Amino acid sequence: MPTDAAFAGLQTAETLTPNQIEERARALPDALGLDEKIGLMHGQLPLWPGLAAMMAPGGYSSRFWQAGAVTRLGIPGIRFTDGPRGVILKGGTTFPVSMARGAAFDPALEERVGDAIGREVRALGGNYFGGVCINLLSLG
Repeated sequence: MPTDAAFAGLQTAETLTPNQIEERARALPDALGLDEKIGLMHGQLPLWPGLAAMMAPGGYSSRFWQAGAVTRLGIPGIRFTDGPRGVILKGGTTFPVSMARGAAFDPALEERVGDAIGREVRALGGNYFGGVCINLLSLG
């Protein structure tokens, strides 16, 4: 498990049963304040300033984009990265684009690529990958 501050509240030396995990998860909504609940629904940055920050030099591909974190309760939030070719951060593998992979007609290969991308996201500290990209030919 990553050891950065965003995940620190989730780490425990205890061994928890599935029921204990469920009980702790169900207690979280009551522990959240109204502003924290709203923050979980809309993210940390307003839309336009957030887009400007992402598009600035070194912005989009320089870090995970975080939304919905409540560090006082150990909720890491969504740590998002994008890129249908793989994780676009330093240390990520660049795979062929999804259209090229699709042309191989090899679902098993695509599953292995998806597994590798998922492992890299977790290894680099993220928990959400928005790399879906499907190109459809319009015939009409």
